[in-house]
Amino acid sequence: MDDDNRPMTGLSREGYGSAFGRVDPEASSSSGVEWGAASLVLGAVFALMIPPALLLAGSVHVGGRDAVVVEGAGYLFALLILFMSAAGAAFGVLGVSAAQRARRPIALGLAGVMLNALSLLMWAGALLAWYSNWR
Repeated sequence: MDDDNRPMTGLSREGYGSAFGRVDPEASSSSGVEWGAASLVLGAVFALMIPPALLLAGSVHVGGRDAVVVEGAGYLFALLILFMSAAGAAFGVLGVSAAQRARRPIALGLAGVMLNALSLLMWAGALLAWYSNWR
């Protein structure tokens, strides 16, 4: 079969490969937007989780062995959120750098970095509130 009779697959013939091969540079110009959007969504979700977490930290009163489990779960949850907020900030930095390489606006990635930085600070405060509730 010659080249003109092949079914169109959406991939160019310049050697960009299969679905698992290289990526078309023109198609990847939106990667900064994708990284920035992922960063912004993570930061927004974690920032919106702060008020219920602080309410929970102030209202939980258990004693005995259950207190150890609840205290440990609170610390683990807050540390996990801190880690994921740091990952969201890293996604934002990747979005900014990808947008700069593609000569696109960096606003989405930068907003994600700032929102995740704010989320990191608020979750550090929530972790401190959780700690002070148990001491």
